[in-house]
Amino acid sequence: VSNQTSMSSGKNGLMGSLMGAASSARMFWGTLVASGLYQFGEAAIEARSRIEQLEVSFSTLLGSQAQANALLQEIREYGTVTPYDTEGLAQAARLMLSYGMATNKVMPTLRMLGDISMGDKEKLQSLTLAFSQMSASGRVCKEDLNQMVNAGFNPLQIISEETGESIGELNDKVSAGKISVNQIEQAFISATSEGGKFHGMVDNMSNTLSGKIAQMSDGWDNLKASIGGLSSPAVLKAIEIATKTIDGLTEAIEKLKEAAGDTTRYDAGYGKLTANALKYAENKGEKSGKTDKDKEKIRHKTINRGIYYEK
Repeated sequence: VSNQTSMSSGKNGLMGSLMGAASSARMFWGTLVASGLYQFGEAAIEARSRIEQLEVSFSTLLGSQAQANALLQEIREYGTVTPYDTEGLAQAARLMLSYGMATNKVMPTLRMLGDISMGDKEKLQSLTLAFSQMSASGRVCKEDLNQMVNAGFNPLQIISEETGESIGELNDKVSAGKISVNQIEQAFISATSEGGKFHGMVDNMSNTLSGKIAQMSDGWDNLKASIGGLSSPAVLKAIEIATKTIDGLTEAIEKLKEAAGDTTRYDAGYGKLTANALKYAENKGEKSGKTDKDKEKIRHKTINRGIYYEK
């Protein structure tokens, strides 16, 4: 009997240990899932806020929400099939618009610069800046050309191949103001058109492993932004409530400070009756040898009474 009891007790102990381990595991995974969901929600709201800022800037620059939505949709579609992320493409497009580029030229220019940048996001931004600056100024300067060369593309090389002029001769023309913006733009178009060395470059880059990973990453970011958009009204409401609560607490604290009297201030902050009473109380405290703690109590009491009577 004692052996059976011992075996039964052992089994119960083992089962208890297993159940305890299972419960701990459930708690661990539950905490992990909850933490992951919180982080995802936070990332979704952040992604949506960035897209929202772009939407507002596009709407303002174009003067039309409908045009802004249409352009952003084109940018998203381009981003889903290229190594570029939607947010980076939108920033490049916004830069073009801010320099005064016509809306109908933005996407063709973005695709052209995208091919020449060969999937490199930083090069795309550099080329966009240089190209936009040149187009806005209406003249070709060496600074803009140097930015293009640093980003991996020399439009003078294309012009040289087409005209037979040397790079040195073309640089002299640039210095003399004899190379037009149209010639530089045409060099970009020639380089990315059929037969050009950069033609179809982004399509080719998109089929690489890194290109596919970039597309997946962009799709994930767009998903987060979409989910963030669903929750943004509730988040905005919560922020408004929190802001009002904080403002209310600040106001309440200021009122309490006013009612209690600010002990760091002296006569200048109170009415005449309170100031006189305060001086009297302080003199009395000094003469009677009160402790600092007792003096502070007398000070508060005097201030409160003074404020009360002045009301």
